[in-house]
Amino acid sequence: MQNINCTGKVEVSVLVIAVAQPMLIGVYTDEKLIKSFQCQGETLQDLPNTFAQIMQEYQITKLYYSKGPGQAMAVKIAFVFLKAFALVRNLPFYACLGFEFNEFNPIKAFAKNYFVYDKGHFEVKNLEQVPNKAFHLPQVLDQNIFDEQVDLLFDKI
Repeated sequence: MQNINCTGKVEVSVLVIAVAQPMLIGVYTDEKLIKSFQCQGETLQDLPNTFAQIMQEYQITKLYYSKGPGQAMAVKIAFVFLKAFALVRNLPFYACLGFEFNEFNPIKAFAKNYFVYDKGHFEVKNLEQVPNKAFHLPQVLDQNIFDEQVDLLFDKI
């Protein structure tokens, strides 16, 4: 059942996956995906523009994002934008690893180097062949994969 606030807008959660191109943004109500965006441009421009579109129609009540590893600058921009958005609006903010959205396949780091997940940790490896596994927005938002540890992962890379 959708929650509707006093302004008549449906209350939603938003998930941002900015670890690779295209950046994916999903809008969820009752943990079910109701709208999605694929942003091919610059995170610095696309993220606030997409949020402006979402806020015209919906009331954002929770934020989720993939905190990395992946495209360092895009993840940093997403973190700063989302953290500020959550603080200003007093919203809960959650994060998980980007591997959750590409079936735990390697994530591009730079050149032929990839972040590889193995048994609870990840490391950078040089790979000649990599499965081309695209990132995806889940149809159902599993809150169990997220936690409140939203800080960037760059100290672990």
